Amino acid sequence: MVGCGVGNNKKGSIAVFFCMIIVAMMSSVVLIVQIADRRCSESYLDGILNLSGRSVLSEFDIMLKDDYGIFAFRATEESVEDKLKFYLKENEGEGLVSYDAANINLGIDLDEHSMLNIDLFEDEIIAAAKYGFIESIISKRGAAPLLEEGRAIKNESIISSLPSEGLVGSGFNLNLSAIKGDIDLKSLIPSTGNILLTSNYIMSTFGNRLEVPGLREGFFNNEVEYIISGQVSDKANGEKVKQYIVEIRTPINIAKIYADPERMAKATAIAAAATGGTATAAAIFVVVLGWAISDSQRDANTLVAGEEVDGLDYGNYLMIFLSILDRKTKLTRIMDLIQINLKASYYEGFLISEHYFGFDVSARYRGKSYSYEQEY
Repeated sequence: MVGCGVGNNKKGSIAVFFCMIIVAMMSSVVLIVQIADRRCSESYLDGILNLSGRSVLSEFDIMLKDDYGIFAFRATEESVEDKLKFYLKENEGEGLVSYDAANINLGIDLDEHSMLNIDLFEDEIIAAAKYGFIESIISKRGAAPLLEEGRAIKNESIISSLPSEGLVGSGFNLNLSAIKGDIDLKSLIPSTGNILLTSNYIMSTFGNRLEVPGLREGFFNNEVEYIISGQVSDKANGEKVKQYIVEIRTPINIAKIYADPERMAKATAIAAAATGGTATAAAIFVVVLGWAISDSQRDANTLVAGEEVDGLDYGNYLMIFLSILDRKTKLTRIMDLIQINLKASYYEGFLISEHYFGFDVSARYRGKSYSYEQEY
């Protein structure tokens, strides 16, 4: 009897042991399923968050893209968050591959992706210049209409909202010390690099007094001249660029006169008569300078009439001035023109400051953090 009791106890112990093993296995299975559920949910949410961000970027401004080759979208942090929540709610999933959109905490930051950021803006127009945008529009350019006065911006609120801010109304100073009489002006036009690409973008995308873009109508006729001069009227921008041509041509024409014996003889005679005796070098220079300025004014008139001077045409001089112009002024005035034109042809409330090249998004769900940089 004692043996039987011992045998029953052994059988009971074995049963308990097996029960413990089964419970442990079941607990492991439940744990594995929970981990798998969490991992599946995390992986699925990661993919949906990323795709939702790309979906927001797909709502780019079509006019910016078609007219200027720029990918950007109008947004506030609240509007981006609302759109992400919509996409997340629509794609919650089922079963293991799912999440609860209502419990996802989102954070949006647009600041580092503003269209006003000149580094990002330059990257965007250089990309447009490199990847076919220029080729798509350059063949559609045509001759500019003859406009004596053109247009002017008189609304102070429009002027004060321009991206270039305090740069409106200011041109730039030519460094005439770098312009020697024997200089090849073509050497001032860069042959490679970002300055060349930016200048090519400007010359192809915007109009000037001799050419207009074929895809759209600009508010100004003298758009390239605006980028160079920064005046708020076509007339003032045209006059300013002619002045720059005179300034850059004057040292060259001075050298030409000094190299011309016949003209120098006349200049010496005039200087001698003016001084009542022997012509001094200073007196001769005054005569030569006056002639050189007059020659340069004729050169400027020849160029704006569409003809060449010393192998260069009006467009070449615009390229020279664009190359001299400082980077910030050049890029922000491109922004100005885009804003001015789209206010006139698209919608009155258009502002560069409300547009972005991307955004940063952070999310937290079930204790796990996610972060993404979404950009074009």
